[in-house]
Amino acid sequence: MPEPILPRTGVQVTLTLKPYDELINGNNKIFKLREADIWESSDSLLIYTGELSDQPTTVTCFLNRYNDAHGNKDNLYLEAEYQKGTQNKIRFTKATDKQEWQLDTSYNGGTFPGLQSIDNVESFFSTEIDNQTVPMDFAGANALYFWELFYYGPMLVMKRLLQEQNFADSANWLKFIFSSSGYDRGRQNQYWNTRPLLEDTSWNEVPDDITDSDAIAQADPMHYKLSTLMNMIELLIARGDQDYRQLERDTLAEAKMWYVQALELMGEDEPSLPTSWPNPSLKDAAELEEHTIFKPEKNTKWQELRLTLAQRLYNLRHNLTIDGKPLSLPLFATPANPADLLSAAVANAQGGIPLPTDITLGLYRFPPALESAKGVVTQLTQYGNTLLAIIERQDAEKMAMLLQTQGLALSKQSLEMQKTTQDELNEEKKALEIAITAAKQRKDHYKALYDQNMNTGEQKAIDLHIAADTLMTTTKSLYMAAALANLAPNIFGLADGGMQYGAVPTAVALGIETASSGILTSADKTTQSEIYRRRRQDWQQMYQTADYEEQQLTAQLTALEKRITAANQQYSYLATQQTNTLDQFNLLKSKFTNEALYNWLRGRLSAIYFQFYDLVIARCLRAQSSFQWETQKSSQFIKPGAWQSTYAGLLCGEALMLNLVTMEEAYLQWEARALDVDRTISLAEFYQDMPDGFDLRETIRKLINGESSGPVGNEDNKVSLDQNTLSAAIKIADLKIQDDSPSDLNLGNVRRIKQISVSLPALLGPYQDIQAVLEYTGTLQLSNGCKAIAISRGVNDSGQFQLDFNDSKYLPFEGIPIEDQGGLILQFPNATEKQKALLNSLTDIILHIRYTIRDNG
Repeated sequence: MPEPILPRTGVQVTLTLKPYDELINGNNKIFKLREADIWESSDSLLIYTGELSDQPTTVTCFLNRYNDAHGNKDNLYLEAEYQKGTQNKIRFTKATDKQEWQLDTSYNGGTFPGLQSIDNVESFFSTEIDNQTVPMDFAGANALYFWELFYYGPMLVMKRLLQEQNFADSANWLKFIFSSSGYDRGRQNQYWNTRPLLEDTSWNEVPDDITDSDAIAQADPMHYKLSTLMNMIELLIARGDQDYRQLERDTLAEAKMWYVQALELMGEDEPSLPTSWPNPSLKDAAELEEHTIFKPEKNTKWQELRLTLAQRLYNLRHNLTIDGKPLSLPLFATPANPADLLSAAVANAQGGIPLPTDITLGLYRFPPALESAKGVVTQLTQYGNTLLAIIERQDAEKMAMLLQTQGLALSKQSLEMQKTTQDELNEEKKALEIAITAAKQRKDHYKALYDQNMNTGEQKAIDLHIAADTLMTTTKSLYMAAALANLAPNIFGLADGGMQYGAVPTAVALGIETASSGILTSADKTTQSEIYRRRRQDWQQMYQTADYEEQQLTAQLTALEKRITAANQQYSYLATQQTNTLDQFNLLKSKFTNEALYNWLRGRLSAIYFQFYDLVIARCLRAQSSFQWETQKSSQFIKPGAWQSTYAGLLCGEALMLNLVTMEEAYLQWEARALDVDRTISLAEFYQDMPDGFDLRETIRKLINGESSGPVGNEDNKVSLDQNTLSAAIKIADLKIQDDSPSDLNLGNVRRIKQISVSLPALLGPYQDIQAVLEYTGTLQLSNGCKAIAISRGVNDSGQFQLDFNDSKYLPFEGIPIEDQGGLILQFPNATEKQKALLNSLTDIILHIRYTIRDNG
């Protein structure tokens, strides 16, 4: 049944768009029409999506007039969006003296790029039904449907987009439920867009026997309000963390903005509770049973979010990284590659998924990272092939089901047609039987006429005709006799006379006439006899023909009876075929590997495929990070657009494999043997040679013995004692290692640390170990676990049980440029206690820095 026509107010516009033009529409033919400037000056509502062609495209859409719209509610705006961008809006206005909308040609000329003509503008006005509203019952029979539509659905999409780090779209979906800036709906302080959350302003009582969290939240929507607010705060924190990790001045300012906004949403921290306990009696507690005796449990997650924000802002305001390390930023950020921006824009326009941006440097070097990425890409390709096979089987199953359904319908129709054929043959048999009866009757009738020849009436007529001819002949004879008698004279007395001489001719004429009459009588008799003979011959022919026709019809009846037998057998065959088709149809529906199974397999594998793609793309990007770290090149090999949602992500593995092979080829072209250099540095000499130099051994002794309290040295190169931990810090660039091999030697322009070991000349007792940590304090993003080493032996100690320069993992401090502005700090815990004697005997700190020199091209 068609849907009822609902009353509405607005304008229905029929417009024609020009044929596709790449200069106007961009690199694809998709277009969207939106109703704009409804509740806010910048919002829009999608009302139509289509695709252009090489011919003009005609579109009919409806612009609705909203009673809660902002500004002039009678101004309706329509805007078009192509791949190239959003176009100018056109406006339809309603004159005060006319009850209809018209195109306002004074606004943007009444047109936009790509619009050929506006063919029709039709106004609609609703009746009084438009003012009749029926509130949705979120506690009735359709409550779950309303909750899913207006809360669960948007929150599910929002969280999914948040996991994909698509923060802008995630925030837009969250605005369907909550907006921290409020909604301009004619109300004050309307921050909620879902009616139960808007109406519920206090905590409600929940029955004690409910354990389902969603049931509790539906009974008391304040739980959903708090959960939504926490999700928004998590969104703001994630957004700020992404900007924070980019370590650029602009992104740090933006991260601070997100953190401050989240803190303002959380409000002030709750005051501390009093420490006194009233210690009520059991009787008093029993009397207050209906009231809340115990305070609700503290929301630990809420406190964790607040602590996270406080920590982030503290690190920002104290020039620290997100994990609390000292931060040193260049004045200007590294410019983006226009080719990469263009590639990302093209992939986004084609429905591709943007690449994640939070990939950090992995622990493994490029070759093993590349092999690992290739392995998972191969597995991803297998997943894609399996998904394609399942899709093909699903389509084949649909086709089989369609064929069986059509076959079942055709078999039913064939049975009906065969039944009609049977009825037709039976009627034809009846017609033949009637025709045979008619032919037989006709044969018998003409056979009887043939055998009889003439009936009694005809014979009597002949006899009477002969008698009449006889009498006629006799009459003629008498006339002749009379004529001859007239020749005799008439004697009367003596007088005679009266003779008729013409009597002789008359008599002759009568004789001739008599002869002629006899001949005519004989001719008539012969004619009638021949007529009867011809008639009898015709009757003979007709009864013989009827006999042959009867034989023919009898033969046709015999053939028809055989056809009827064949039709009955065909009907039985079709009935059996229909039964078999129905059994096959039931088997297709009830078998385990049916369409429903393939639907489930496709959905399940698609979910796994997409999640596995996220893992694979992260692995590929980590391999790319290793490539960029080792080569010091910012080339982007993993291109966005490998995953095409329109085609279920098929062939994304092949695209990623091509990117990996291209990156491997670039690595092979770059790879060359580097120069290995060892550099030994004495911190005692280094500190002594500084402008404000000092004696390392004496400084350490004074600090741990309490003879000195403040740090010694400058801001970057100093020795200090803080909370029982002795620290010796140096700035890597101040070591001036690059001066060992001047650039005029043309050895290479890239010099990076390979490994650092530490030697501590000191008096160690038997089985005595050292507890010290050498840590990198610069802003360079090293692999996890590569920023520090633990010193326990003190003799060329690399911080590892066995130093292996061919390790598949990066060594600690590997990759740091020798001219880096960061620093190294060696810390000795328990400096004034357990390790005091050791530090009193410490004469120097030796750093063994191994670095490589290569030409980066």
